[in-house]
Amino acid sequence: MENNSRPTITTCKHYSKDLKKRVVYQRLTLGFTMTEIAKNLNMSPQVVHVVKDPQTYAKQGHARLLDTDSVEFLLALLEQHSDIYLDGLAERLMDQKNLERSLKLLGITSKKLSKATAECCEESRNQFQFLIS
Repeated sequence: MENNSRPTITTCKHYSKDLKKRVVYQRLTLGFTMTEIAKNLNMSPQVVHVVKDPQTYAKQGHARLLDTDSVEFLLALLEQHSDIYLDGLAERLMDQKNLERSLKLLGITSKKLSKATAECCEESRNQFQFLIS
């Protein structure tokens, strides 16, 4: 006797972003339970349980190891010394970090020169040079 039954193929059901947002809305705003949401939206309770608030996983990827100032420092260092080795970069970066940390402990903060201030300083410098020449 032959077995004419076909194997069952399970397919993974994909849900739209809109439907996932409704799950989050019903859970966080309306306070429905997972079972209530599953019944309301005609979804499996397992799927409802997996859907999370996008804010909890909005940030993806690895955390940056260097802050923006450190990256700028390294780029400036590479422009000045194009033949510097990696250990030299690391040493100078650590020296800079230690200096920043020491200054911070002393209560000394670094000041950033704004574009307007830089332009003003440039204009003042030009006027001064004109006066003394």
